[in-house]
Amino acid sequence: MTDERLARLKFRLSRLIPNADEEKIEILLEQSEQDFMSACSRGDVPEEADGLLMQMTAYRYNQLGAEGLSGQSFSGQSETLLTDWPEALKRSLYRYRKVKLL
Repeated sequence: MTDERLARLKFRLSRLIPNADEEKIEILLEQSEQDFMSACSRGDVPEEADGLLMQMTAYRYNQLGAEGLSGQSFSGQSETLLTDWPEALKRSLYRYRKVKLL
């Protein structure tokens, strides 16, 4: 990813998540980029996927402090663990997936 593209994404994310620490945004953006490439069997993230990359990063940011937790009940003291990306993000990822031929 070019420095200009990275700067543009960080700027847009800072507007989407106004109180976020810039360093955290950068780390989460890098993690989201790696997840994208892994899930899609790609060595790059196309520019047209920048919106999805932002969604993935915002999702990761919102999970900070509650990693792995998708639901919590205080009266019954039960917790539900999150094991994967939400379905909407997974469907979006599949559009960019490269098929490996054997």
